[in-house]
Amino acid sequence: MEEAPQIPCLGQQVMIPKTQEWWFQLVDEGTGCAFANTEPDMVELPQALIRVRDLRNKIHAEYDHTKPAGRNLLAHVAPNQLKVYGDEAAYKAKKLCSPRSLLSELDAQATLIVVVPTQQSRISPVSLVDAQETSTQLFNSQLGFLRKTTGAVPSVFRTFRTSLVDDFINLLFPTSGEYRPLLFIRAPPLSGKSALCDLLCNRLVQSKPQLLVARLLANEMKSMSLSNYFKSIYKCELEEFWGFNCERVIFIDEAQITYDDEHLWLGLLKNLYERRYEGPRVVLFSSYGSFDPYGRRERSGTPIAIEPSDTFGLFRGDTKLGIQLSRAELDEMVGDSVAAKVGDLIWDLSSAHIGIAQAILTFLDEQFRNKPPELIDASDMELVLRSAGLLEFIKAKRGIPTVNAFERVVQNHDLPDESRLKMSEVMHNVASGNVLLLTDEARTPRSRAAVELLTRYGFLYEGENKQLLFASNMHLKIWLYSNRTDPVGYMVSDISHDDFVVACVKRMSASRLQHFACGNTRSIARERQIQMELYGATVSCLPRDVLVTPEWRTNGGKGFIDLVIRGSSILWFWELLVNGDDAIGHSKRLESGGKYHGSLTGSSSGRAPFPIGAVAVINSKRTPEYLFMTNLSDTLDRLQVGYRRFLIDTALYHELRIEDF
Repeated sequence: MEEAPQIPCLGQQVMIPKTQEWWFQLVDEGTGCAFANTEPDMVELPQALIRVRDLRNKIHAEYDHTKPAGRNLLAHVAPNQLKVYGDEAAYKAKKLCSPRSLLSELDAQATLIVVVPTQQSRISPVSLVDAQETSTQLFNSQLGFLRKTTGAVPSVFRTFRTSLVDDFINLLFPTSGEYRPLLFIRAPPLSGKSALCDLLCNRLVQSKPQLLVARLLANEMKSMSLSNYFKSIYKCELEEFWGFNCERVIFIDEAQITYDDEHLWLGLLKNLYERRYEGPRVVLFSSYGSFDPYGRRERSGTPIAIEPSDTFGLFRGDTKLGIQLSRAELDEMVGDSVAAKVGDLIWDLSSAHIGIAQAILTFLDEQFRNKPPELIDASDMELVLRSAGLLEFIKAKRGIPTVNAFERVVQNHDLPDESRLKMSEVMHNVASGNVLLLTDEARTPRSRAAVELLTRYGFLYEGENKQLLFASNMHLKIWLYSNRTDPVGYMVSDISHDDFVVACVKRMSASRLQHFACGNTRSIARERQIQMELYGATVSCLPRDVLVTPEWRTNGGKGFIDLVIRGSSILWFWELLVNGDDAIGHSKRLESGGKYHGSLTGSSSGRAPFPIGAVAVINSKRTPEYLFMTNLSDTLDRLQVGYRRFLIDTALYHELRIEDF
């Protein structure tokens, strides 16, 4: 039997929903007078709704397209195009209420001023009504952050990149001067483009409610054109959006997929870039590729030329925006996690690459999540970060250059052996530290085709000075790691560290060392060449199960360990000093407070200090120098650790001598 409805007894309190009355006046943005000759009006808002945004939406609903003719005064605008001021004085002082502001901060007895954008005659009222009915609620949607994500901003180990986002928004909406109608952000996979796209969208939605913000993921278009894809999401034509009577922004992620869309590029974007439209802005995020099948069909570059001043890449300098990670952003990602104990090492290993930093933090979390934080020592984490496990973990990420990925590109394009060899030669030269430019007039057609494929698929990218580079030092390490083969007759297993160093040095090419010394290259490039010569000699003496990684410097320009050699029972660190660096003075970095005094060199856990080796190559003076080595060694968890310092003179390579230092 159904229960009879409860009838309140006499005197029983009945809960009546509480509402608040709000008086307002609609004002025309263009004239400053009452909009459409309206008088002050009132709406009632439940007290459960507490923000200005709620009130703004309620006011709009009183006059939207669902109301009869004569009452549908706001059918041509979206709710977030209305501007709310606390009273007439605030309106005159241009003190706009934020949509996130609390209603309790406003005077409920005052008459609010609600400014309505002026409708321009070139906009079709019918199309705007249709757009309002079906699509404007889809614009300006904020994006959530997920833990498991391949592109968007994750909920852990994340940075909101506040300073960088502000800088890009200032280009779109400058406080003074002309705005940029088109920004082109181009970088390799895994470099944070999709996350930056999300962050920019969210910031504009939050800070500029009068905007219409659209976000398109071109990799979800399938066989559609971008215009049809836009219509499928926002229920209006892209051309209509282009002509809306408000400021509007379109973000296009994976824009490289649209390069074949001539209507988009040679029509809308070309006219926009030449400022034939007023108001719309477009931000393009283009990847160099990700080894996906669609790469065979896409163009290698944009159909229109975009000025360097409007093009942004990885590099982030004092006068040029770029999407490289800053140290402050890394610290934000690390937060109060246990990874803060090895923050400096993570900064060095990431090479200011946000995708690599995210992968390192995720790897550490997986390795130590089941261990109480107070029991996790910094030296334990450093040993994990120096292992092949980290390389294997990152190797599986999107866009990481490996031999398998290289072979897939060759097979996908059905390349002849000559092209494959040319691509392999380019990769080897860049990995060896040779300076190769993207646009080299002396390059053969086959060589140009090889470079075009390597940059399209993200194996290499074009730096600020047109030089071909790996996206980070971790990308280089994984490429070398995936290419290693067992040498013929390796000879390390049971010899001393001193003998091993001598064997490696003897395998370095005297002719190449002299070429480096005499070559017309910058000192940094020369140092990289010598480092990679030492790397090649070292791996020729070791089996594959002994990990050898070339290290490099971060944005600060300070050199650090150049080679790390990690085996089951050895962990050796070598450092390269160039152009007369004082090796004795350099050793002071190992003292308390020095650069290398940390988890492994000045152990706070009671372990023995972890020595670091230094390899010094003097190549700028044609004077005799010597190979110096110390006999420092110690034991750390049954690992043989070595600290070695030696100098090689490239001009008199045959006069190597060994002395105690």
